[in-house]
Amino acid sequence: MAELRALLERLGHQDVATYLQSGQAIFTTEEDDEDALAGRIRASAHRTTRTSWRA
Repeated sequence: MAELRALLERLGHQDVATYLQSGQAIFTTEEDDEDALAGRIRASAHRTTRTSWRA
Protein backbone atom coordinates (compact mmCIF):
# COMPACT_ATOMS: atom_id res chain seq x y z
CA MET A 1 0.00 0.00 0.00
CA ALA A 2 2.98 2.30 0.51
CA GLU A 3 3.72 2.06 -3.20
CA LEU A 4 0.15 3.06 -4.08
CA ARG A 5 0.31 6.05 -1.71
CA ALA A 6 3.65 7.11 -3.21
CA LEU A 7 2.32 6.78 -6.76
CA LEU A 8 -0.69 8.98 -6.00
CA GLU A 9 1.49 11.55 -4.27
CA ARG A 10 3.89 11.63 -7.26
CA LEU A 11 0.87 12.38 -9.46
CA GLY A 12 0.24 15.47 -7.33
CA HIS A 13 -2.68 14.34 -5.17
CA GLN A 14 -2.95 15.45 -1.56
CA ASP A 15 -4.14 13.86 1.67
CA VAL A 16 -3.47 10.37 0.28
CA ALA A 17 -4.53 7.45 2.47
CA THR A 18 -5.07 3.78 1.76
CA TYR A 19 -7.56 1.46 3.38
CA LEU A 20 -6.07 -1.72 4.84
CA GLN A 21 -4.76 -4.03 2.09
CA SER A 22 -7.84 -3.67 -0.11
CA GLY A 23 -6.16 -1.50 -2.73
CA GLN A 24 -8.61 1.31 -2.07
CA ALA A 25 -7.29 4.83 -1.70
CA ILE A 26 -8.73 8.21 -0.85
CA PHE A 27 -7.14 11.53 -1.74
CA THR A 28 -7.91 15.09 -2.70
CA THR A 29 -7.29 16.41 -6.19
CA GLU A 30 -7.97 19.43 -8.35
CA GLU A 31 -8.87 17.13 -11.28
CA ASP A 32 -12.46 17.51 -12.50
CA ASP A 33 -12.39 14.85 -15.22
CA GLU A 34 -12.78 11.47 -13.53
CA ASP A 35 -12.03 9.52 -16.71
CA ALA A 36 -8.79 11.42 -17.30
CA LEU A 37 -7.83 10.98 -13.65
CA ALA A 38 -8.45 7.23 -13.78
CA GLY A 39 -6.47 6.98 -17.02
CA ARG A 40 -3.44 8.77 -15.57
CA ILE A 41 -3.46 6.62 -12.43
CA ARG A 42 -3.87 3.44 -14.48
CA ALA A 43 -1.06 4.38 -16.88
CA SER A 44 1.28 5.34 -14.06
CA ALA A 45 0.54 2.14 -12.15
CA HIS A 46 1.16 0.11 -15.31
CA ARG A 47 4.53 1.83 -15.92
CA THR A 48 5.51 1.35 -12.27
CA THR A 49 4.67 -2.34 -12.12
CA ARG A 50 6.18 -3.04 -15.53
CA THR A 51 9.39 -1.29 -14.51
CA SER A 52 9.48 -3.09 -11.15
CA TRP A 53 8.87 -6.42 -12.84
CA ARG A 54 11.73 -5.92 -15.30
CA ALA A 55 14.21 -4.94 -12.58
